[in-house]
Amino acid sequence: MEIYERIREIRKKNKLSQTEFGKKIGVSRSVISNIEYNSVEPSDLIIKAICAEYGINEEWIRTGKGDINSGEEIKKIVQALADKYEFNENAVKLLENYLKLKEEYRVVIDKLLEFFASHEESANKSSSEKRIKVYRAAKSNDNNEDEITDISETVIEKLKNAPKVDEDF
Repeated sequence: MEIYERIREIRKKNKLSQTEFGKKIGVSRSVISNIEYNSVEPSDLIIKAICAEYGINEEWIRTGKGDINSGEEIKKIVQALADKYEFNENAVKLLENYLKLKEEYRVVIDKLLEFFASHEESANKSSSEKRIKVYRAAKSNDNNEDEITDISETVIEKLKNAPKVDEDF
């Protein structure tokens, strides 16, 4: 991908017309059009303005190497999420590092998270079903103590076999 394509990508990603995009960095629509159609090379001033306005990594816009977002933009994004969802320091570091990864590494992490989430979902569903059975058995007049005992033993066994979580993890 060439620089003019990266600039077009930034504009489209922000859902802006050439006029709106140019206005935000102090140039006309025709300048943006000429850049996007590879008629002219963007000046250093235009590249720096795009990076500043849209939080773009200058190395990425010039060469295509690195992450599209600047380090400052990543920190802003992560901080906004941390504030909204009350993330702790470890979650903030995790997100910052994830956003710094190349796309091919992010795909691996995404698949790993999907795997854990699906297993967690299954475990939660199974656990909910067991709690419902225990509740119904306890509520019914014919206390089915064998069923309650079986469920309790299963839960206790799973807890015994669960991996220990170190707080310094």
